[in-house]
Amino acid sequence: MTKLPSTTTLLLGFFLLVQLPLLVQPIGGGHIWRQAATASVARNLALESFDPFHPRVDVREQYTGITGMEFPVYQSLVGLLYLVAPTTEDWPGHLVSLLMAFGCIAYTMLLANLLLNIPAKWVVCSMICLQEFFLLATRIMPEMTALFFAMMGTFHFIRYRDSGNLKDLSLAWFGLTLGILARPYVAAWGLVVFVEFLITLKLNPKRSLVFFALGITILIPFILWYFVWSPHLSDSYGLKNHFFSGGKAEEILEDILSVETWIKLSETILYDYSNWLLVPFVIIGLLKMRSNCNWKRDHTVLLVGVPLLTLVIVLSLTGDHFKPHTYYFVSLIPFLAIFAGMGMYIFESLHPIAGKRFLFILPLLTVAFLWYIYPAHIKDSRPFEEVLSEVKQNVLRNDLVVVENMGSFNYSLHPIRRRGWVVSRNEIEDFAFIKDTQHLGARWVLHLVNGKYKLHSISSWLRDLKSEE
Repeated sequence: MTKLPSTTTLLLGFFLLVQLPLLVQPIGGGHIWRQAATASVARNLALESFDPFHPRVDVREQYTGITGMEFPVYQSLVGLLYLVAPTTEDWPGHLVSLLMAFGCIAYTMLLANLLLNIPAKWVVCSMICLQEFFLLATRIMPEMTALFFAMMGTFHFIRYRDSGNLKDLSLAWFGLTLGILARPYVAAWGLVVFVEFLITLKLNPKRSLVFFALGITILIPFILWYFVWSPHLSDSYGLKNHFFSGGKAEEILEDILSVETWIKLSETILYDYSNWLLVPFVIIGLLKMRSNCNWKRDHTVLLVGVPLLTLVIVLSLTGDHFKPHTYYFVSLIPFLAIFAGMGMYIFESLHPIAGKRFLFILPLLTVAFLWYIYPAHIKDSRPFEEVLSEVKQNVLRNDLVVVENMGSFNYSLHPIRRRGWVVSRNEIEDFAFIKDTQHLGARWVLHLVNGKYKLHSISSWLRDLKSEE
């Protein structure tokens, strides 16, 4: 008799199935400028130099494109795929994020099994119903990669603490180091190392030295990149940080003290992460775990400490700036999934038939609510429909192009896979400015007319501008 696939396998298969259309479509939709800038770094690693210490974006202006940003862990993985895949495609970036998303699901199940007796099917169900996780799973951004490595490092650190296996210690260092380098906002996962260091400091000083050395060697690459090398790149090459890394301290403090910030925070967690479908289950799960008689140190550190520290880190670095960049809270995903999974498990134990139905209804409703992401790229790529073939035929790969900004900085260059300037309407119609870009190497101009791009050689564009004066 053929063995039927488990419910967990069916849910994972469903998640893969609904992500496949997103895997093959061009960049579009939410955080499009961020995706385009990230994709350009990955592509330029393969096209120009596989040197992660000098990451390049497509916006060149009079510079080299080298910019200060997060350490390109994710971009390097995508760049490796670009060594064998066409650099005109976006699927390598989508694929890496999707693989990392499955890795995040796996480590969430492992951590849930370590902390609580929750059936895997409910953890997976709640994970794929978290809106931000669903969206980030195929976006060309480093969030899934950072979360995967941070969770991997945390899990193997706990295993090392319990078993003393040096392989787990190596994996803990590797995961936490790469995770924090890829995205500083996942640094809260390092709390588990800090707590163990403090506890063993008096009880077992020799063992505490191992934890201290682990923490220091994780922090050194982070400090060198974000406080030494990244600022050096921005100062030396002229291109400022293309990736938000904070604001003025007094502005952030003012934001934190504002009631509006906390309202935005609640909306972000309730809508962008849990969504209203999961909120009741998250509350049930929280109440159940609060009364858990088997509560141990790991529960406090991982289920309370890391989520709270995540909020502290994000708010102290950004103030209320997180609202348009909800992915800063990516570390909350596993914990919300565990809380929701516990709530669903309790609901199923009380209402078995309704619980089994919810197991399939909730993922279907999640996809229904997020249907808009499937055609999102169509609207964004429409201005380039007629000009792409012309660019491919006439514009050499290394030709610099001046592109009129269509409202999403960086993305204006991404569909044509060329480098150069992204400028305003006033600048693209300014004879002196265009003349300067010609001296700096610009060869083509893309002008936005009635919602469509038109390609001009820079010499013909200058003649047109001259005749209009």
